[in-house]
Amino acid sequence: MCLDIKLLQLSAGKYGILNLIADLSKKYGKDQPFKDEALFAEIGKLTYPEIRIFLEKYVAGNQALPLEEILALVGVNFSPLVQDSTFTLGRISFELDTDQRQRISNLSNMNAFGRAMGYQVNDIILSLNGTEITASNLDAAILDLYKTAKVGEPMQMVVLRKNAAGVEEKVSLSAPMVKVPRKRVNVLEFDANASAEQLALRDSWLLEKIRA
Repeated sequence: MCLDIKLLQLSAGKYGILNLIADLSKKYGKDQPFKDEALFAEIGKLTYPEIRIFLEKYVAGNQALPLEEILALVGVNFSPLVQDSTFTLGRISFELDTDQRQRISNLSNMNAFGRAMGYQVNDIILSLNGTEITASNLDAAILDLYKTAKVGEPMQMVVLRKNAAGVEEKVSLSAPMVKVPRKRVNVLEFDANASAEQLALRDSWLLEKIRA
């Protein structure tokens, strides 16, 4: 990825990793192997001296890839570690039952919010804050809820739960919404303030992947 972006940067978006592979394929093959010790120099001749230096420094050498610097060229912010907070549904697991209904399948990692909600394994989720839940829209409903939710507001879920007689009946669950700490690694986000140059290079980079 880094090599691809560097090539596109140096060529103003006209030459990327796929072009390099094609050029190397023309020169080398089963009847014409390359010598390991000469490959980086050869790539430098085919492309740019900066690429040879990059390979020697970060591939042959022991320096960590400059991911923040490289991704910034295409208007992407890279963060090795992000610690923030997010709303929670209770750290519960779901799966579709035989009738294609969203079923709570596992509570082994449930947190305090989940316990306040009073979930039970095999609860069938009918609605989330008034949104009817189908086989395909649970994730979207959760994301929509998180976009507008406020800490302390009640989250309401209606489930089908079997009573002592084994008959399914509707049960309303509710608890004030809370945020929990979250740790994310290797986070990529588009830079909202990317320059025209960064956006043009990003377009070249992403379009190349579509064509591939």
